[in-house]
Amino acid sequence: MSRGLPHEQRERMDEATRQMLLSVNKRFYDEYSDSFGASRQRPWPAWETLLSETLGATSEEAREDGQLRILDVGCGNGRFGVLAADRIGPQISYLGLDQSLGLLAQAQEALEGRVEQLRLQPMDLGNPGTALDELQQAFDIIGIFGVLHHLPGEAERRRLLTRLGRKLAPGGQLWASWWMLHHTERFDKKVVPWDRLGASSPPQMAPDPRRLEEGDTLLSWQRDGFGLRYLHFPPKAEIERLQSLDGLRLVRSLASDGPTGRENLYLVWTC
Repeated sequence: MSRGLPHEQRERMDEATRQMLLSVNKRFYDEYSDSFGASRQRPWPAWETLLSETLGATSEEAREDGQLRILDVGCGNGRFGVLAADRIGPQISYLGLDQSLGLLAQAQEALEGRVEQLRLQPMDLGNPGTALDELQQAFDIIGIFGVLHHLPGEAERRRLLTRLGRKLAPGGQLWASWWMLHHTERFDKKVVPWDRLGASSPPQMAPDPRRLEEGDTLLSWQRDGFGLRYLHFPPKAEIERLQSLDGLRLVRSLASDGPTGRENLYLVWTC
Protein backbone atom coordinates (compact mmCIF):
# COMPACT_ATOMS: atom_id res chain seq x y z
CA MET A 1 0.00 0.00 0.00
CA SER A 2 1.35 3.41 -0.88
CA ARG A 3 0.07 5.27 2.17
CA GLY A 4 0.52 2.77 4.97
CA LEU A 5 -2.11 0.85 6.90
CA PRO A 6 -5.09 1.93 9.01
CA HIS A 7 -4.09 3.29 12.40
CA GLU A 8 -5.12 0.18 14.33
CA GLN A 9 -2.84 -2.01 12.18
CA ARG A 10 0.29 0.15 12.45
CA GLU A 11 3.21 -0.09 14.81
CA ARG A 12 5.46 2.71 15.97
CA MET A 13 8.07 3.77 13.40
CA ASP A 14 11.45 2.33 14.33
CA GLU A 15 14.88 3.77 13.58
CA ALA A 16 15.61 1.27 10.80
CA THR A 17 12.45 2.34 8.95
CA ARG A 18 13.27 6.01 9.47
CA GLN A 19 16.76 5.60 8.02
CA MET A 20 15.36 3.58 5.12
CA LEU A 21 12.99 6.41 4.20
CA LEU A 22 15.73 9.00 4.54
CA SER A 23 17.90 6.99 2.15
CA VAL A 24 15.14 7.12 -0.47
CA ASN A 25 15.23 10.90 -0.48
CA LYS A 26 19.01 11.15 -0.27
CA ARG A 27 19.26 9.08 -3.42
CA PHE A 28 16.59 11.18 -5.13
CA TYR A 29 18.30 14.51 -4.44
CA ASP A 30 21.72 13.11 -5.31
CA GLU A 31 20.39 12.02 -8.71
CA TYR A 32 17.90 14.76 -9.55
CA SER A 33 19.21 17.98 -7.97
CA ASP A 34 19.54 19.65 -11.38
CA SER A 35 16.02 18.95 -12.63
CA PHE A 36 14.54 19.55 -9.18
CA GLY A 37 16.28 22.91 -8.84
CA ALA A 38 15.16 23.92 -12.32
CA SER A 39 11.56 23.26 -11.30
CA ARG A 40 11.88 25.50 -8.22
CA GLN A 41 12.72 28.97 -9.53
CA ARG A 42 9.82 31.13 -8.39
CA PRO A 43 9.24 32.06 -4.75
CA TRP A 44 6.06 30.86 -3.09
CA PRO A 45 3.48 33.69 -2.67
CA ALA A 46 3.26 33.03 1.09
CA TRP A 47 6.90 34.03 1.53
CA GLU A 48 6.11 37.55 0.39
CA THR A 49 3.11 37.64 2.72
CA LEU A 50 5.12 36.50 5.73
CA LEU A 51 8.00 38.86 4.98
CA SER A 52 5.62 41.80 4.70
CA GLU A 53 3.92 40.91 7.98
CA THR A 54 7.13 40.24 9.87
CA LEU A 55 9.57 42.95 8.81
CA GLY A 56 7.79 45.71 10.68
CA ALA A 57 8.06 43.78 13.92
CA THR A 58 11.65 42.60 13.51
CA SER A 59 13.45 45.22 11.45
CA GLU A 60 14.22 47.75 14.18
CA GLU A 61 15.91 45.23 16.44
CA ALA A 62 17.49 43.32 13.57
CA ARG A 63 19.02 46.43 12.02
CA GLU A 64 20.87 47.38 15.21
CA ASP A 65 23.82 45.49 13.74
CA GLY A 66 22.82 46.43 10.23
CA GLN A 67 21.61 43.00 9.16
CA LEU A 68 18.55 40.80 9.22
CA ARG A 69 19.68 37.33 10.29
CA ILE A 70 18.08 34.51 8.30
CA LEU A 71 18.51 30.75 8.69
CA ASP A 72 17.12 28.85 5.68
CA VAL A 73 16.82 25.18 6.64
CA GLY A 74 16.73 22.96 3.59
CA CYS A 75 17.55 25.98 1.47
CA GLY A 76 17.68 24.10 -1.85
CA ASN A 77 18.71 26.48 -4.62
CA GLY A 78 18.39 29.53 -2.36
CA ARG A 79 15.21 31.00 -3.83
CA PHE A 80 13.91 32.17 -0.43
CA GLY A 81 17.17 34.02 0.10
CA VAL A 82 16.87 35.64 -3.32
CA LEU A 83 13.36 36.86 -2.51
CA ALA A 84 14.48 38.19 0.88
CA ALA A 85 17.35 40.10 -0.75
CA ASP A 86 15.01 41.54 -3.37
CA ARG A 87 12.49 42.54 -0.71
CA ILE A 88 14.87 43.77 2.01
CA GLY A 89 18.11 44.64 0.26
CA PRO A 90 21.59 43.24 0.80
CA GLN A 91 21.61 43.93 4.57
CA ILE A 92 21.16 40.24 5.33
CA SER A 93 23.20 37.62 7.13
CA TYR A 94 22.07 34.41 5.43
CA LEU A 95 22.90 30.85 6.44
CA GLY A 96 21.54 28.11 4.18
CA LEU A 97 21.59 24.43 5.16
CA ASP A 98 20.94 21.52 2.81
CA GLN A 99 22.09 17.93 2.37
CA SER A 100 22.33 18.24 -1.43
CA LEU A 101 25.69 19.55 -2.62
CA GLY A 102 24.19 20.10 -6.07
CA LEU A 103 21.47 22.38 -4.70
CA LEU A 104 23.95 24.21 -2.46
CA ALA A 105 26.02 24.96 -5.55
CA GLN A 106 22.93 26.43 -7.19
CA ALA A 107 22.27 28.52 -4.06
CA GLN A 108 25.84 29.82 -4.11
CA GLU A 109 25.42 30.98 -7.68
CA ALA A 110 22.03 32.55 -7.03
CA LEU A 111 22.99 34.43 -3.85
CA GLU A 112 26.60 35.43 -4.43
CA GLY A 113 26.77 39.24 -4.22
CA ARG A 114 23.11 39.61 -3.22
CA VAL A 115 23.61 39.52 0.56
CA GLU A 116 26.29 41.02 2.76
CA GLN A 117 27.05 37.79 4.60
CA LEU A 118 26.50 34.45 2.87
CA ARG A 119 27.17 31.04 4.38
CA LEU A 120 26.07 27.72 2.91
CA GLN A 121 26.61 24.55 4.86
CA PRO A 122 25.89 20.90 4.05
CA MET A 123 23.78 19.20 6.71
CA ASP A 124 21.76 16.00 6.83
CA LEU A 125 18.61 17.29 8.50
CA GLY A 126 17.35 13.76 9.05
CA ASN A 127 20.45 13.08 11.16
CA PRO A 128 21.77 16.51 12.23
CA GLY A 129 23.56 15.26 15.33
CA THR A 130 24.91 18.22 17.29
CA ALA A 131 25.44 20.45 14.25
CA LEU A 132 22.33 22.57 14.89
CA ASP A 133 23.14 23.04 18.55
CA GLU A 134 26.64 24.23 17.63
CA LEU A 135 25.37 27.15 15.54
CA GLN A 136 26.46 30.23 17.47
CA GLN A 137 24.28 32.89 15.85
CA ALA A 138 20.69 33.74 16.83
CA PHE A 139 18.30 34.40 13.96
CA ASP A 140 15.45 36.81 13.33
CA ILE A 141 13.80 34.51 10.77
CA ILE A 142 14.22 30.75 10.56
CA GLY A 143 12.48 29.19 7.56
CA ILE A 144 12.05 25.48 6.95
CA PHE A 145 10.12 25.13 3.69
CA GLY A 146 9.39 21.90 1.84
CA VAL A 147 11.57 19.94 4.26
CA LEU A 148 9.47 18.50 7.08
CA HIS A 149 7.45 16.34 4.71
CA HIS A 150 10.72 14.60 3.79
CA LEU A 151 11.59 13.77 7.40
CA PRO A 152 10.04 10.54 8.71
CA GLY A 153 8.73 10.19 12.25
CA GLU A 154 6.53 12.74 14.00
CA ALA A 155 8.71 12.69 17.09
CA GLU A 156 11.78 13.60 15.03
CA ARG A 157 9.96 16.38 13.19
CA ARG A 158 8.85 17.90 16.49
CA ARG A 159 12.34 17.57 17.93
CA LEU A 160 13.83 19.40 14.96
CA LEU A 161 11.35 22.27 15.23
CA THR A 162 12.04 22.61 18.95
CA ARG A 163 15.78 22.71 18.36
CA LEU A 164 15.37 25.37 15.69
CA GLY A 165 13.22 27.42 18.05
CA ARG A 166 16.15 27.62 20.46
CA LYS A 167 18.10 29.46 17.75
CA LEU A 168 15.63 32.36 17.52
CA ALA A 169 16.69 35.83 18.57
CA PRO A 170 14.27 37.65 20.93
CA GLY A 171 11.17 38.44 18.91
CA GLY A 172 12.29 36.19 16.06
CA GLN A 173 10.00 33.83 14.19
CA LEU A 174 10.16 30.24 12.98
CA TRP A 175 8.28 29.58 9.74
CA ALA A 176 7.53 26.03 8.61
CA SER A 177 5.60 24.75 5.61
CA TRP A 178 4.05 21.43 4.63
CA TRP A 179 2.80 20.32 1.27
CA MET A 180 -0.93 19.70 1.36
CA LEU A 181 -1.29 18.21 -2.11
CA HIS A 182 -3.12 15.05 -1.13
CA HIS A 183 -6.50 16.53 -2.05
CA THR A 184 -5.44 17.30 -5.65
CA GLU A 185 -5.76 15.22 -8.79
CA ARG A 186 -2.17 15.84 -9.84
CA PHE A 187 -1.02 14.39 -6.52
CA ASP A 188 -3.01 11.19 -6.99
CA LYS A 189 -1.35 10.64 -10.36
CA LYS A 190 2.09 10.58 -8.72
CA VAL A 191 1.39 8.14 -5.87
CA VAL A 192 3.09 4.77 -6.37
CA PRO A 193 3.08 1.60 -4.25
CA TRP A 194 5.96 1.04 -1.85
CA ASP A 195 7.06 -2.14 -3.62
CA ARG A 196 8.06 0.09 -6.56
CA LEU A 197 11.26 0.73 -4.59
CA GLY A 198 12.28 -2.86 -5.19
CA ALA A 199 11.90 -2.36 -8.93
CA SER A 200 14.11 0.75 -9.03
CA SER A 201 17.63 0.55 -10.44
CA PRO A 202 19.50 -0.30 -8.34
CA PRO A 203 16.69 -1.68 -6.16
CA GLN A 204 15.95 -0.23 -2.73
CA MET A 205 14.35 -1.99 0.21
CA ALA A 206 10.68 -1.16 0.82
CA PRO A 207 9.53 -0.40 4.37
CA ASP A 208 7.16 -2.59 6.35
CA PRO A 209 3.75 -0.84 5.94
CA ARG A 210 3.03 -1.51 9.62
CA ARG A 211 5.91 0.81 10.51
CA LEU A 212 4.68 3.76 8.45
CA GLU A 213 2.76 6.69 9.93
CA GLU A 214 -0.52 8.03 8.63
CA GLY A 215 0.27 10.31 5.70
CA ASP A 216 3.52 8.56 4.68
CA THR A 217 3.53 8.35 0.89
CA LEU A 218 5.78 7.41 -2.02
CA LEU A 219 5.64 9.76 -5.02
CA SER A 220 7.17 9.50 -8.46
CA TRP A 221 9.32 12.12 -10.21
CA GLN A 222 9.44 12.01 -14.01
CA ARG A 223 11.82 14.72 -15.16
CA ASP A 224 15.16 13.56 -16.59
CA GLY A 225 14.29 10.00 -15.61
CA PHE A 226 12.10 8.24 -13.08
CA GLY A 227 12.77 9.04 -9.44
CA LEU A 228 11.03 8.18 -6.17
CA ARG A 229 10.54 10.40 -3.14
CA TYR A 230 9.21 9.77 0.34
CA LEU A 231 6.77 12.42 1.59
CA HIS A 232 4.67 12.77 4.72
CA PHE A 233 1.35 14.61 4.57
CA PRO A 234 0.36 15.40 8.16
CA PRO A 235 -3.18 14.46 9.20
CA LYS A 236 -5.33 17.00 11.02
CA ALA A 237 -4.52 15.58 14.43
CA GLU A 238 -0.80 16.03 13.86
CA ILE A 239 -1.28 19.63 12.76
CA GLU A 240 -3.22 20.27 15.96
CA ARG A 241 -0.43 18.78 18.06
CA LEU A 242 2.06 21.15 16.42
CA GLN A 243 0.33 24.05 18.13
CA SER A 244 2.16 22.98 21.28
CA LEU A 245 5.96 22.90 21.02
CA ASP A 246 8.35 23.34 23.95
CA GLY A 247 9.52 26.94 24.24
CA LEU A 248 7.48 28.15 21.26
CA ARG A 249 4.16 29.92 20.82
CA LEU A 250 2.12 29.52 17.64
CA VAL A 251 1.16 32.95 16.26
CA ARG A 252 0.07 32.35 12.68
CA SER A 253 -1.24 29.73 10.27
CA LEU A 254 -1.66 30.30 6.57
CA ALA A 255 -2.81 28.20 3.61
CA SER A 256 -1.31 29.44 0.35
CA ASP A 257 0.51 28.68 -2.89
CA GLY A 258 0.06 26.53 -5.95
CA PRO A 259 -2.74 26.52 -8.53
CA THR A 260 -5.41 26.13 -5.83
CA GLY A 261 -3.91 28.75 -3.51
CA ARG A 262 -3.95 26.20 -0.67
CA GLU A 263 -1.23 23.69 -1.52
CA ASN A 264 1.13 24.67 1.29
CA LEU A 265 0.28 25.03 4.96
CA TYR A 266 2.44 27.46 6.93
CA LEU A 267 2.76 27.62 10.70
CA VAL A 268 4.60 30.44 12.44
CA TRP A 269 5.98 30.33 15.99
CA THR A 270 7.81 32.82 18.13
CA CYS A 271 9.81 32.24 21.30
